[in-house]
Amino acid sequence: MLPLMTRALVRPFRLAHRARLMLRREALALRLVSVGQLIERTTEERESDRLVAAYRDRWHADELADLHHLRDELTTELRQVRQELSQ
Repeated sequence: MLPLMTRALVRPFRLAHRARLMLRREALALRLVSVGQLIERTTEERESDRLVAAYRDRWHADELADLHHLRDELTTELRQVRQELSQ
């Protein structure tokens, strides 16, 4: 056991050390929460990006199908005009 005087001198340092440890623990917990929020937000952004990409791909596919259909109609019309001109 430490003498009473020594304990009285050491006690504030122990309390300060304990306080620093508690603050450090709280800071680490806050950082962990922040990292968790970043991961969650990043996951949501990825899901959002996937949805946007899927919609964009579907839109492009629809546009491409429309363009192919338009090309077929124009090709047919062009053939008819050529036939009429050749007669």
